[in-house]
Amino acid sequence: MKGTMALWALLAAVAGCGPSTPKERPEDADGDADADGDSDTDADPSLVPFSEQPAALAELCGSLTEALCRGFEACCATGWSEDVRARCTGALQQNCVDQYTFLLRTPGVRLARAGWDGCVQDVDDWLAVCPDGWTQAPSCDVLRGTLPEGSRCSAERACGDGLACLDTCTRFEEGEACESSCGNALRCFDGSCVRPRALGEACTSLPGTDGSTDDCADDTWCGPDGVCAALRAPGEPCAEHRECPGMCVERCIDDTPLQACDPIPDWL
Repeated sequence: MKGTMALWALLAAVAGCGPSTPKERPEDADGDADADGDSDTDADPSLVPFSEQPAALAELCGSLTEALCRGFEACCATGWSEDVRARCTGALQQNCVDQYTFLLRTPGVRLARAGWDGCVQDVDDWLAVCPDGWTQAPSCDVLRGTLPEGSRCSAERACGDGLACLDTCTRFEEGEACESSCGNALRCFDGSCVRPRALGEACTSLPGTDGSTDDCADDTWCGPDGVCAALRAPGEPCAEHRECPGMCVERCIDDTPLQACDPIPDWL
């Protein structure tokens, strides 16, 4: 099955990034007197300077928490108790700050302002219709990899756009052999780097996977006619899980209920 990340992951990471143990990074580790990580002297204005990251994270997480809690409460038919409201506004924001702070310890990963407003608007739009579950939740990408090709890396999210982390930030070309990742512009499929096929393009499913592994772009699937098709919406008839963002039980359903009246999980 395919689909966007759950919204808890929205608060924690960039889609497609695997776990790693960040190492502490001093400010201006490349010694060029600016705040980016590319070893030149032209600071990138879209990246938040190291000294401003704590305040910027508080601002970002505050906006996300406000949008989430406002939307959840509006979707709860019986209303919220003071306890649920306090848990949402307190625990959720702190969890957001803590997890982004952890990710920003990875050398090369930076906080970027671009996309903040759009992220909050996406959350508002998603909750405005009171969805049944999490599978259609938006993903926020406010982290940027800044390490150039050839730099040593500890996680793919630290490398610049289109680069994979194989001990060093590495650029793959379409058709090259691969074992796991080809960077965020290509996909490692059946041992080769391929361009994800767009809606309406011819596609291939790997034998023995019941069609669940294919070379179609996210939010699409490789249909029985060998063409990438859009995932079906919740409630639409279906035959297989891979057609849905959640699960197929005669119709597409959301396999992770929203639970708007008590949305904060016990582990927060």
